[in-house]
Amino acid sequence: MSVKHKIGVVVEYNPFHNGHLYQIEEIKKRYNVDLIVAVLSGDYVQRGEVSIINKWDKTSIALMNGVDLVVELPLYYSIQNAEVFSSEAVKILEYLELDIQVFGAEEENLIELEKVVQLQSTKEYKDLLKEYIRKGNDYNKSNLLTLKDHKLSNIMQSNNILGIEYIRSRINNGLQLRQEIIKREKVGYNDKFGVENISSATFIRSLIELKDDKAMNEVEFLVPKETYRTLKRNMDINENERKEELLFTLFKYKFLSTDKEEILKIYDIDIDIYNRISKNIIVVNGSIDFFESMKSRNLSKRRVRRILLNVLFGIEEDILKKNINKGINYVRVLGFNKKGQRYIKKLQKNKKKVFVNWKDIEKKEHSDIEREMIKIEKMGFYIKELIFNVKERLNPIVVE
Repeated sequence: MSVKHKIGVVVEYNPFHNGHLYQIEEIKKRYNVDLIVAVLSGDYVQRGEVSIINKWDKTSIALMNGVDLVVELPLYYSIQNAEVFSSEAVKILEYLELDIQVFGAEEENLIELEKVVQLQSTKEYKDLLKEYIRKGNDYNKSNLLTLKDHKLSNIMQSNNILGIEYIRSRINNGLQLRQEIIKREKVGYNDKFGVENISSATFIRSLIELKDDKAMNEVEFLVPKETYRTLKRNMDINENERKEELLFTLFKYKFLSTDKEEILKIYDIDIDIYNRISKNIIVVNGSIDFFESMKSRNLSKRRVRRILLNVLFGIEEDILKKNINKGINYVRVLGFNKKGQRYIKKLQKNKKKVFVNWKDIEKKEHSDIEREMIKIEKMGFYIKELIFNVKERLNPIVVE
């Protein structure tokens, strides 16, 4: 009898759609699965936005569609660039003693992505990258130009980028986790169309923004029934414009009421970005104007959104980097079925810091850095309550 595998996936489920269901079904076809564990971005996602569905609903949907255990990628990692997001999520998978990470990518050959990681570690690559940055390009554009010089620019697609960072984390941290790809089928990460009953989450969110029956009928065709019911139930609070304006108002207050020296401690902000924000924040009419005024060749809208959340939550560069170097503080469980529950007990027996109740995390003895990270998480709770009008649960979702 073949060995059973504990499979891990890193996900946002923003929202959970038929492509995600296809991945879970393919995992069960290809592997002798013991259980499937999802490391989930909660209420705040890597694009620097509030998730279209809150983390508890996302957890319920995942558990009803083949996932056995859902744990949270803490918000101080979930809203960062691909490098931080991917690296810390993979460390959690390893910490949970999983055998294989399965991820979707446009390139189905893992060796091709590993070659990119190896190339990017060479002196020649690093020197050329620095030269492009020196010429005024941001890091991502410089990376693309450097890969183009090596005839690899076609590799820089959204899921490939995350995949490259997953692989880099495994290699750089000497992790035992095996990694395998299920090729992303039919549509790309940012494609704004559907093929048959598969589409990107980006396209689904754009349909929801239309707020009409025809668009929602199309959404119903692209997502499992549990996702559709949740989206319909939350239509009133899923107005992106309302959420963005609320976040921008809170950010504006925080930025204008905080000393410059304190703002400059925030992760991913420098003096040029600070000055640009200072110039624009007092003259724009709202969030849409603000993001347009901030865009430049070297500053993407997505990066500005992440900076906004970093400022709002007070995520300082020094504290974040120290926490990354320190390793896993704790893993918070968002939900499980019976198989997942058995696995949690096994992990706890192995002295893993896996918690099913938020209060237990707060009661645990913490270092100064850990206390700062918990404070950031709680700030996320409070802002989520304003946006979704729902209090943070203390206990996980349980599916029998």
